[in-house]
Amino acid sequence: MFCAIALTVSGVSTPLASWSSASATGITAQTITFAPIPDKTMLDSAFTVMATSSSGLGVTFKSITAAVCSTSGINHQIVAPEAPGVCTIEADQAGNDTYAAATQQISFNVVKAPQTITFAPLPDVALSIGFVFVTASASSFRAVTFTTTTATVCTAGNDGEIDLHSAGTCTVHADQAGTDLVGPAPTVSRSFGVGRSEQAITFNSITDHPVSDSPVMLTASATSLLPVTFSVPNTTTVCSVTGATVTLTTAGSCSVQADQIGNDSYSAAPSITRTFTVTQESQTITFAVLPGKNVTDPPFSVSAAASSLLLVVFTTTTRTVCTASGTTITILVAGTCTVEADQPGNATFGPADAAFQSFVVSKIDQTITFAALAGRSLAQSPVTLTATASSALPVTFTSQLPAVCTVSGATVTLVAVGTCTIQADQAGNDRYNASPPLQQPFTVTAAPKTDQTITFAALADVAVNGTLTAVATASSGLTVTFSSTTPTACTATGANGSTITRLTAGACTIQADQAGDATRNPAPPVLQTLGVAKTNQTITFAPLPNLTINHAPVTVVASSTSLLPVSFTTTTPAVCTASGTNGATITIVAAGTCTVRADQMGGVTVNAAA
Repeated sequence: MFCAIALTVSGVSTPLASWSSASATGITAQTITFAPIPDKTMLDSAFTVMATSSSGLGVTFKSITAAVCSTSGINHQIVAPEAPGVCTIEADQAGNDTYAAATQQISFNVVKAPQTITFAPLPDVALSIGFVFVTASASSFRAVTFTTTTATVCTAGNDGEIDLHSAGTCTVHADQAGTDLVGPAPTVSRSFGVGRSEQAITFNSITDHPVSDSPVMLTASATSLLPVTFSVPNTTTVCSVTGATVTLTTAGSCSVQADQIGNDSYSAAPSITRTFTVTQESQTITFAVLPGKNVTDPPFSVSAAASSLLLVVFTTTTRTVCTASGTTITILVAGTCTVEADQPGNATFGPADAAFQSFVVSKIDQTITFAALAGRSLAQSPVTLTATASSALPVTFTSQLPAVCTVSGATVTLVAVGTCTIQADQAGNDRYNASPPLQQPFTVTAAPKTDQTITFAALADVAVNGTLTAVATASSGLTVTFSSTTPTACTATGANGSTITRLTAGACTIQADQAGDATRNPAPPVLQTLGVAKTNQTITFAPLPNLTINHAPVTVVASSTSLLPVSFTTTTPAVCTASGTNGATITIVAAGTCTVRADQMGGVTVNAAA
């Protein structure tokens, strides 16, 4: 005997049991194979069930769950749903002389048919219409019922009537409960707004008013005929509202807002704000002309009157010339002093136009005291000058004959024989006028000349075509000049001949001179000589052939353009060594690359070769 158990999973039918038997006389067992059966609904039509036997013999069918499904037709292979549940069909093959009988079952679900509801979105409505009708349809074509979940706003009547009770959101549920053949439809909900009627406010513009017009009456109306209220929307000291009356307190901008908050039938009206200006009374300032002053005058008082009788305040617009503190004006420097009179106003009076009065602050005169100057010789240079100004400001000096004498600060330098005239000046400042200039002449006479010497630093050697700068100083401080006494070996050019250029390798001699001036004799010349310049050289060293490790020592040869002997070393002593005269004998020590270096260290007139 063979037995198998199967279950229906996810709506796909599978065999529940299959068995066959064979006797000991050699009858062959057989099996039955069912074609899968999907789940069915109560609205599905009858269908043909399919199964085959491994023996190829015909199969018959029967319902094990007749209350859920029935079989009919040839071999009862027509299956029809009868009620929701699990339908089990059994397939049988009775066997014959060769094959044993076989049986197998298959199960599937029979369920109610699904349905859906189509319920369109609902528009918002006004409470004043009282009720609305809603419609919806079910895919089963059966009647849809309506309920509401917002009973304070709306309730459902008969035949889709939705009665409106108050403003808010109305939510309607559409349902279809189903039948024996069709399952209940999923509930579909729709919400819509129930709104109050709109209203608007008429509030005319408010003209500007002076503070003295207080109080001002307001008028506004609502289309709902409900009363309008007034308020000042922002904190202000300009105005206030009580009922429909605006009280004006001070000048500025006054805004009044009109509102109607609505009721059960009307929504609140959009607020309307009207703004107007609360103006002040004008005023003027009387400010008398101010007389001129001297820079040394003490502080003085000013006065002005406002037509409002309010206090006038003073400032100056020329604060570098004069300042104001209260009604007191203080003079700082000469110039034009401008005083500004202002009255900023108050709650009743607007600010007055500023009044200005200007006056001239004059500088004071000053004089210079400059004593006569005694004659001097050139040897007495420099001379120190002294002069004073009555203002105590510093005096400046200039030379009227710079070819005879020059001035730096209060020091006169005597340049040549003649008459030196010095002018003393004081240019003044913001309090004093410039003083009249005062001149003092004096005679400059000749004096015996003095000697001077030159200090000439040694010159460094320089290569042919190279340059260097000669440096020397005179004890007089006068400029030293340079020249070459060996022009074929070197030249002296540039500023004062201080640029020395080497032309050949021969000795170069440079002479330093100072020619003197009106008070100094020429300095004795000083000579400096450059040494003989060294020349460059190069080495000629032919390539070396490769050798075997057992090769006898070899002698290498190289020459220098200076004809001085060349010396040899190796930079690879592990492979080869250098010995003998000037290291010219190279001995092979081991296999590898042998590198030989040739050098010529130079001499007195020749630089070392590369």
